[in-house]
Amino acid sequence: MLRKAALAIFLVFLASSAFASDLRVEGAKVYVLGFLAGNAEVYAGSSAVRDDALFVLRRMTYPLSSWSWAQAFIESASVMGDEVRLVVSRPNVSGFFSGKRPEAVEEWAGFLSVSRSPEIPLAKGEVVLKVNSLGEIEISREARSQMLEEVVKVFVEGVRWCREHPDLAPKEYLDSLYAEMAHCVGLPAEAVGEIKLWGDKK
Repeated sequence: MLRKAALAIFLVFLASSAFASDLRVEGAKVYVLGFLAGNAEVYAGSSAVRDDALFVLRRMTYPLSSWSWAQAFIESASVMGDEVRLVVSRPNVSGFFSGKRPEAVEEWAGFLSVSRSPEIPLAKGEVVLKVNSLGEIEISREARSQMLEEVVKVFVEGVRWCREHPDLAPKEYLDSLYAEMAHCVGLPAEAVGEIKLWGDKK
């Protein structure tokens, strides 16, 4: 009787461990295919990262990288404690970056031209994340705040450079940003103010 009870408890433990492992893997996948890829539907149905301002502004600032993550496929996943390791293949967009313009401008110009580019080779890499048993990415409030500050900085630098170099600016993308941000709420005031200056200058 005791052996049967012990076996039952052991099987429940194994099942709960496997369930937690599955949730960790799913949380990591949602982070890659939702948050990094800028996919609002996947992001909205997850608890991986809950910061709407960061999600929206990151997608606006890094559209080329987001596009690359959206084309990604996950080849394998492994779990060790709270650490999830994903092997991911996605289009290698490094050739779109010259280093001669601010990062955001390279992202915007690259995104506009990627559909006209020849087939882009895939690159394989690893994504390692800390995910708790509920499938939530372990990112502190302070870390999320720092991430948002960095995205705002990159965004503002990009728009400011475009205002100073209008002949070289990816105007089509900036115009779409101006129109989209007019309908967004809760975005950082500094970013909204900068894109408004772009629109007012037209």
